[in-house]
Amino acid sequence: MFRKIIFILLGVILFMSGCSNLTKTKEIFHSGNLIVNGVEDFKEGERESISINNEDGIVLEDSSLQGKYTSPIIATEDFNELVASWNVDTPEGTEIELLLRVKVEEQWTDWFTYGKWTQNGNRESVNNQEDKIAKMSTDTLEVLWGKDAEAITYSIELRRKNIAAPGPKVKNIFLALKLREEVEDVSALDEEYLVELNVPERSQMVVPEIGNVICSPTSLSMVLEYYGHNIATVEVAEKVLDNGANIYGNWSFNVAYAGTKDIYSYVARFTSIKDIKEKISKDIPVIASIKSQSENSLIGAPQAYPSGHLLVVRGFTVKDGEEYVIVNDPAAPEVETVRREYKVSQFERVWNKMVYILEKK
Repeated sequence: MFRKIIFILLGVILFMSGCSNLTKTKEIFHSGNLIVNGVEDFKEGERESISINNEDGIVLEDSSLQGKYTSPIIATEDFNELVASWNVDTPEGTEIELLLRVKVEEQWTDWFTYGKWTQNGNRESVNNQEDKIAKMSTDTLEVLWGKDAEAITYSIELRRKNIAAPGPKVKNIFLALKLREEVEDVSALDEEYLVELNVPERSQMVVPEIGNVICSPTSLSMVLEYYGHNIATVEVAEKVLDNGANIYGNWSFNVAYAGTKDIYSYVARFTSIKDIKEKISKDIPVIASIKSQSENSLIGAPQAYPSGHLLVVRGFTVKDGEEYVIVNDPAAPEVETVRREYKVSQFERVWNKMVYILEKK
């Protein structure tokens, strides 16, 4: 009898062990500072009332008003900041919400949310998100106390109001990381970047009432027009407005809007000016984030940008042996003076390495 009990207990233990293996969350490793997830990557995650297909990405099941996708655990190189972005279609009456958490010293943070995103309704981030490990500031998750994260997992919730209406379609998720040890590419670069792209000029300052706070949507509208989408600057501003933070400069919301125009659009963190040059050589303008404390920090700029600013890099040139970056600076007082040339040596010092990338599919 005693032996029989032992065998039964052993069987239970083995069964439970087997069940544990079946439900264990999958883990994958990613190297580098930009994680791009698409349809094939989504197939590795967990699904609740959603399906995944090659054409539309993540979609709601026909009978569902809401559903959720959860990624595998993504092990990474050590990083201390993260900005997420997405390419999603959200028809009228639908929305998505991206949530993520990171692991620091074997401990997971709480779930942080990017808030509600929809291209047709009320978009809003969530303020004052913080736990003892990390905090979320609008579009950027930061690890606290000088520590590093070593893994990420994210989930995306899809919702619609009407079961008969089309639901959201999630095409891509992007995660831009600030690595603890950033490796700059020092390989040789040819001079194909010494070109100037024909990016239309726009000034944010000519827009009434909100002109002084819309550098991001103005830069975005210039690049959208470059790709054939001539949308009024004020309309772009309305479509990227973050009602939660009451700002137009939520990086994730800006590129999400560009993604609704059938453009591959994301936030990235570059390691050097060479990364911008490579994009320019491929006819891809770059929206860059800068910050300067005085006008002397960036000679030729319309003003200093102590609170941060976005502008469009459209090319490079060399004059008298000095390399210059050619930009469309939306802070110019009128359209005629938007095109500017700044010394690359000065631009590198005020640029924080963050960019928006918009590419044709």
